[in-house]
This record gives sequence, C-alpha cells and structure tokens, in this order.
Amino acid sequence: MYKLLRTCPEIEVHHEYLCEYIQPLGVLRFANRITSNEVVESLKQAHGAAVSLSKQEIWIDASNKLTWLVPELLTIFPDALFVNIVRDGRKVAGSYYRKLPHEIYDDRSVELLKSWLHDPDHNIKPPPEKRYWWNIPTNEQPFADAFEEFDQFERCVYHWVESNRVAKFACDNLIPNTQSLTLKLEDLTTSIETQKNLMSFIGVPFRQEFSNLLHRPENVIVPLDVKLNVKQTQQFVTIGSNMMEVLGYSVDSEEYRVDYR
Repeated sequence: MYKLLRTCPEIEVHHEYLCEYIQPLGVLRFANRITSNEVVESLKQAHGAAVSLSKQEIWIDASNKLTWLVPELLTIFPDALFVNIVRDGRKVAGSYYRKLPHEIYDDRSVELLKSWLHDPDHNIKPPPEKRYWWNIPTNEQPFADAFEEFDQFERCVYHWVESNRVAKFACDNLIPNTQSLTLKLEDLTTSIETQKNLMSFIGVPFRQEFSNLLHRPENVIVPLDVKLNVKQTQQFVTIGSNMMEVLGYSVDSEEYRVDYR
C-alpha cells in the first residue's frame, strides 16, 4: 500500500510512521498502563504534528500498530478515514514467523516485557525496539491463559486474531460507517473493481498502473512463500479458525501460494 500510494502526488504516505514510538504506545494502552488521555497527547505530538505540517492534501499511515489506538485517533481526527485490509490468517502468521523471527514474539523478548509488566518497579522497561513490544494478554482478555503456553508461531497466530478482533470492533462500533472500508487483500490484488473502490474511498482518481503495482507483492523482506506444516496448521486451526470464519475465510480450503515473479 505504501509503494502504491506514494505514486500519488496529492498524498503523503508512510509505512508504520514512527514505529518505535507508536508500537509501545499501543501495547501500553492494551495493557492498561497508560490512559486514553495520555495516548491522545502522545499522538498529537506524532501524527497530529505530522498532519498539520504536511504539504499534501491527504496524509496516510499504513500501519497495523494503530489498531489499538483508534478511539484516540478519532478524538484527534474525527473525520479520519480508516481502511481495514484483511488477509487469510495462515499467510499472515506464516509470513510473520518465517520472515521476522527476530522481531516478533521471540521467547526472550516476551519474557522481558512480561516481567516488566508484572513488576515495573523491580524490572527494566524494555527499550522501544520492535521486538519487545507485542501485546501480551492478561486478566480477562482473550487467550490470557492459553498464551502462557504458546510458542513463537502460536503467538504470531494470536497477534493476527487479536488485531483483527480489535479492528473489526472498531469498524463496527467506533468508526462512523461512512469513514471505514474493509477489504480482503486477495480481492485488492486481483479485482480492478475493488481497487477502484479503495481509491474512490481515499479520494484519489484510479489509474491503471495501480493494478500493476498491486499484482506483485512489494516491500517483501524474503520473497519466499512456504505453506504451514502439519503442526502449524493444527496450531492455527485451534487459535484462528473462529476469526477465519468471521472474516469470510475457511481453514478447510487449500492454502494458496504467493507468486513473487
């Protein structure tokens, strides 16, 4: 999306804007360690300032790190538009696990964040590196008990489930209907009609080259697609089957392959 939208002169677009500042903010809010008002003030200094200083008509951040900060974003930008792009969770969890092994939910980083959240007075708060700041469910939050026994891949599946749960709740209950659009990535990369709907929603004229840019995966760290193995498939079904159904996918369908050519 970043590479697509930056071709539009009327748009200033970012990919995970100020990630090492925003990602910890989302985790802290999720863990109820900071208030909504504190998040608002922090976002005003980041996204608020950036939007105010931009020379372009439209300012966009393509980032799932903002998923847990929608109420605060609406406080600052009540007219903001939200595009929620979903994808078959098997491809998402598998991609996270294979391509970001040192950046997402590794055992040591999880334990260090967990220790600090449990006893911040006697443990060191992790630095704002991406690897340390991924949500850990506690108390009555979904998967709180099961998470304790999850391995790294299962945590990746959890992240996909939880991010989609929160995003769907926001689209259904917090964001005005006219200000949110949910699309499947699989449709966005193959359907010109879906591509036109997206650009119309954003407010930018559709151009044929958009389809060419969406046809081949971009911003790929490792251009390699591997299906989940038997164990991972079983783990995914246990954690993610309900969300797959909610989003209109089926765990019984054949997992598709991505062509990077």
